[in-house]
Amino acid sequence: MRALLIDDEPFALKIVSRQLARLGVSDVCLCEQADEALQRVDAAPGDYDVIFCDLNMPGMDGVELVRHLAEHHFGGCVVLVSGEEDRILRTAADLARRRKLRLLG
Repeated sequence: MRALLIDDEPFALKIVSRQLARLGVSDVCLCEQADEALQRVDAAPGDYDVIFCDLNMPGMDGVELVRHLAEHHFGGCVVLVSGEEDRILRTAADLARRRKLRLLG
């Protein structure tokens, strides 16, 4: 399994990548900016099985990234990671589902 983690907080990237390593996922790519992550996905469309994405980031936020992933027909799964309130998380999750992305959580 190959994972892409996107978060503007390096500490959050470190925590999630360590948790994934404990679960046996060793092929993990880290990005601090959503536009960089989108470029990686576009360059190698089938390379990532799952994307973990923060919602609140400078520049392109997680909601905008979800829109782009849907437009680019991302075939993997998406996990939204955020400290935002539940209403915002539900709205982002609904958007991902309406755009036919495979949302894991």
